[in-house]
Amino acid sequence: MPKRKISTDKKNEMKKLNKKLKKIQEKLDRLESSDSSSSTSSSEISDSHSEVEQINSEEIPNSLQDADQAEINFDFFGIKPVDRAQVGAAMHNEIAVRWSAVLQSGLGSAQRNEIIGKYKIPENCLELLPPKTNEEIQPCLPESVAKHDNFITALQLQLGHGLAAIATVITKNLTVAEQANDNQILGEACQIIANVHNALSIHRKFKIVPHLHPDCARVAKGIKMDEHLFGKYFHEVFKTNQALRKSSLQLKKRAIPTPIAGPSGTQQKQRQSLNYQHPQYKRKFKERRREEKPKMDRNIRSLHKDQKRYRRN
Repeated sequence: MPKRKISTDKKNEMKKLNKKLKKIQEKLDRLESSDSSSSTSSSEISDSHSEVEQINSEEIPNSLQDADQAEINFDFFGIKPVDRAQVGAAMHNEIAVRWSAVLQSGLGSAQRNEIIGKYKIPENCLELLPPKTNEEIQPCLPESVAKHDNFITALQLQLGHGLAAIATVITKNLTVAEQANDNQILGEACQIIANVHNALSIHRKFKIVPHLHPDCARVAKGIKMDEHLFGKYFHEVFKTNQALRKSSLQLKKRAIPTPIAGPSGTQQKQRQSLNYQHPQYKRKFKERRREEKPKMDRNIRSLHKDQKRYRRN
């Protein structure tokens, strides 16, 4: 496989480095041959050696490494994976230590309740509260699903109070022009947290819907959330939907089955599905025949006996 050609810029860079090395080497030769004092010579030699080491350790390997990478084609090893997400600037160490502890171990119940009680939900943004599960749906849920729903609801409540805490800072700094950039950063952080709050509500609906009747689940999927998970007027919407379905079935024109000629040409059979049930009167007629058959058999036997007796006489 042919190698890639080294670019002219890299060639020029390598030439410059070679010239520097030659100059330093000449300087070393002059210092060694001179009759200067040992102190000055040793210091200059050490300086020159340090320059050589710096060039050898930093510039030359980097340039040679780039040249080698330019020559080698790595495509036959496969597609290069996506690099790890870039890490931002470091925060204050004291903040990092405390946040790491909370992320790994969580908050204690007392500390959590204290923070939640300190920052109330704003009266004009009650959507920060987790939506309630509708009362008519709660009895339909298994115990495990109900516990899972309560757990997610508790998480949403913490997110709501956290957003309320940040909102107090943003509200105070709205009139301060110097805080405009900080308000923007806090606002974007709040958008992420609010999106998580909404995603948890969608997750709750996703877990509940499979346990509902198909007709009820169809309505639950399309209804919009408010303070209730399936809408405040879910019961009325469901009843209206059921009434519309019944009326549409009554108004729908029934298809008349086309007659099909039987083997004799005179019978007419309807197209029937595999799970077709025969009418009740036919079933009763068959049952009556089964009941009358033993009686007919007994009568026939008695006639045969009478005929035999008559012949003997």
